[in-house]
Amino acid sequence: MFAASFFSVFGILLLRGGPVWYLLMGIALITALVTTLVELYAKEGNDTVYCPLAATMVMLLFLQMISDL
Repeated sequence: MFAASFFSVFGILLLRGGPVWYLLMGIALITALVTTLVELYAKEGNDTVYCPLAATMVMLLFLQMISDL
């Protein structure tokens, strides 16, 4: 899950454009870590709902923060 989350988020952020690639890589790493932990602790198949929600929340938070740069 970590690798899939990292590469998909990093690829999307690179295509979207942003300040610098290493900042986008940091956002992708944190998003991948959060979604991996959410998948680990989600019960009874609920990770299908919780993982995209967690990824969206983390990405929106960080994209809002870097939009001010």
